[in-house]
Amino acid sequence: MLESIVTYHAKEVSPHAVLKNAEELYAGGFFCCEAVMKAIRDAFQADVPSPLLRCLPGCLSEQVVPDACAVH
Repeated sequence: MLESIVTYHAKEVSPHAVLKNAEELYAGGFFCCEAVMKAIRDAFQADVPSPLLRCLPGCLSEQVVPDACAVH
């Protein structure tokens, strides 16, 4: 069994609030993958360091995952 290395502190999470936060972060200049992960991290109150989020654009760039940020 794998042990989680992330601790979550939230008791309840609203998917609509996560979506709204991610959209606002994206509109504010975050890459879409950064915005989504930061919104999820914030909603779940997860112990994930902010610098880790800066690695995401390289992982989910158009070169790796085509249309990763496309609106469908």
